[in-house]
Amino acid sequence: MSDQTGTITDRLADVMRVITFSRQTGMLTVERGGNEGSEIIYVRFLKGKVIGTQVAPYYTGANPVEWLQSWGTCRFKFEHIAENKLNSPEAQFPTPPQTQPKSPSRTITTSPATISRNTDPLRPVISPFVQPGFPLSGPISRQQTDPYQTPLPASLYQTPLPVQRIPHKRFANNENSLRHLGQQGLSRGHRQVFLLIDNQRTPQELARLTSRRLDEVYMILTDLERIGLITL
Repeated sequence: MSDQTGTITDRLADVMRVITFSRQTGMLTVERGGNEGSEIIYVRFLKGKVIGTQVAPYYTGANPVEWLQSWGTCRFKFEHIAENKLNSPEAQFPTPPQTQPKSPSRTITTSPATISRNTDPLRPVISPFVQPGFPLSGPISRQQTDPYQTPLPASLYQTPLPVQRIPHKRFANNENSLRHLGQQGLSRGHRQVFLLIDNQRTPQELARLTSRRLDEVYMILTDLERIGLITL
């Protein structure tokens, strides 16, 4: 992967979350450096769901997706592929390396997800939205260029979404919905976002109103859909 076609992120889990939320179809290529040289892996998505990975010989465990979500700084590229061409020869994984690294076994330490802070308030964070390679489109909100936190690595805005997905509440009775939300043990942030959903606001508007990063709102909306309170 060349510097011209790849985009750097400091948390691969955010990249995968956006692809999942926006239900994109295509091939994600990720590369990172290591003690034994570069690791290059491939992930195929169908409507946001992982349908295949090529992680050998770097990982041979049972949960490659969890392993990939533990990655920190790396370079990625997402290529959109039509659904009817996803199984075509040109969309297949490249042949993995024939020789294994000297130390194929590694201990992976997954640390809790934290927001990376910029300790120099005078040094702004360069927005990754100006680089090609990621599957969403939309304006940069104020919280995404906050110099005190790393914005969503959604530099991949070369292919616009055909339809902007707007969250819709499934039930008119907020009281019952909030009771169910509380029973699921979700946070006050989930409650705040849920109350702002009016079947018209976009995720970008919800991010602006709550002063949250867009990827945080995506995660909250995914949780609300999972427990049956909204549809996306």
